[in-house]
Amino acid sequence: MRKKILYRLDNMHSPKCRTKAFKIIAGFPGLLSVAMKGDDLRHMEVIGDIDEVALANMLRRKIGYVETMKLDILDGRNQPAIEPEVPQQPFPAETPCCSIM
Repeated sequence: MRKKILYRLDNMHSPKCRTKAFKIIAGFPGLLSVAMKGDDLRHMEVIGDIDEVALANMLRRKIGYVETMKLDILDGRNQPAIEPEVPQQPFPAETPCCSIM
């Protein structure tokens, strides 16, 4: 399932930091696209079939503070998919599995 993830990285002060972030992101399998967004180039947009939590944890370990700003699930046409609401079914009452006699 393809996802479009927007991360905000705080420690992007120099081109060296940006290159380091690009190298970390490029090492993840399933990556399709990486782009820097924003007027101060602190936002990175990642598109692909990747684990967003694992990528954020790796960026936190190597770079510093990372915040996931936006997560979109894409369908085949590169547009955000509209997911229908599924009503939640109440759980049936559970009977105890053991009894004391």
